[in-house]
Amino acid sequence: MPKRDCNPHCLGVGLNHRHEIEAEIIDRLDELDLLEVISDNILQDEQVGEPLRRLMRDKPLVLHGVSTSLGTAAPLDPDHLAATLQAVQRWQPLWFSDHIAFSRVGELDVGHLMPVRRSVANQQRIAAKIRQIQQASATPFLVENITYYFEHGDEEMDELSFVNGILQQADCGLLLDVNNLHINAQNHRFDPYEYLAGLDLGRVVELHLAGGFVRDELMIDSHGHRIVEPVWELLRHVCERAQPRAIIIERDINFDLADIFDSVARAREILLQTEALAA
Repeated sequence: MPKRDCNPHCLGVGLNHRHEIEAEIIDRLDELDLLEVISDNILQDEQVGEPLRRLMRDKPLVLHGVSTSLGTAAPLDPDHLAATLQAVQRWQPLWFSDHIAFSRVGELDVGHLMPVRRSVANQQRIAAKIRQIQQASATPFLVENITYYFEHGDEEMDELSFVNGILQQADCGLLLDVNNLHINAQNHRFDPYEYLAGLDLGRVVELHLAGGFVRDELMIDSHGHRIVEPVWELLRHVCERAQPRAIIIERDINFDLADIFDSVARAREILLQTEALAA
């Protein structure tokens, strides 16, 4: 099917870059509208091979971080922040992003995106760090909701209030991971549509879609399985109510190329259909 374009506000649908399928991405680049690259993988210029350089030149680019650790009690790591800002300056993405999470405790790298205790103090601290990043760069900075498998025993608010407060206090955009929302709703027994009804959808800039699996009745975010129908339904619901500029299909393992590019096409069709309804 030939690729149709979204309206000028919308970039369309793309993939996260993976070296394992870099050659296939290059071969099928005309099926993608943009590319998302992990910023932590390109902090040093020598990390970037010529194929990736070409991809970042040939397609609209967004950068996505996993190590900013906004939720850490300590200040932002100045060396990591400086390197990230240099990468943003060098590669000129349309925006860059990271997670509402912590991945570092002191000098210890936890190696995972961990949920932050939802307190007023943590909400204010994260918002202040986002403002610090925004003040240091003219490129927009977004934050993403994470998958979490436990809650702290002394939460002061629900996730929705925590996220909305951060967005409002920092005055930043949202990278809404639709699969993360679905998984959290299933694991923690809340209605994702009620969550979306209360979320500030006007701040949605980008959407993530991915797959997962169930183990011992717990739904796991794997970025390695087929996107399930409830996530597609949530995507349509969001696109009918928000104006995302881009959708990224995330795949980090089990690289089923047919499924990956079918997902790109399906997401684009939903985007186009919902834009037509809104027009």
